Amino acid sequence: MALDTDGLGAGVYDRLVELGHSVGEIRGGMPSTEPDDYFNLRSEWYSKLRERFERGDVDIDPNDKELAKQLVQIKWTMTSKGQIRVEGKEEMRCRGLPSPDRADSLAYAFANVDIPVVDLESHQGEGITGDLLDRPW
Repeated sequence: MALDTDGLGAGVYDRLVELGHSVGEIRGGMPSTEPDDYFNLRSEWYSKLRERFERGDVDIDPNDKELAKQLVQIKWTMTSKGQIRVEGKEEMRCRGLPSPDRADSLAYAFANVDIPVVDLESHQGEGITGDLLDRPW
């Protein structure tokens, strides 16, 4: 499991680690793995998602109008260094748009991040959420 730890997700991540869970971090504001091409990881992940759409590798639910709307609303530009830069959530808010949570979920689902390995065999037979719902938060 990995969490978006930019902003509000940082507290949730910290609590899960404190409780002993193996979780990875997804932080779109971090430097890109290809800094000559992308401004930050968020820009890299969305650009790679666009490429997946172009190749026909991604097929979203045609009834999910909110996801489609969010994907169309996210703008990008080229920096003076020639990097692709996807606008941040604050810039979207300034345009009167809400956080693109559904679009972020899709882009981050395809993000290439290192996530700690969890010993799944020790959790066989548990509910899908394990004991997370039973724990005091």
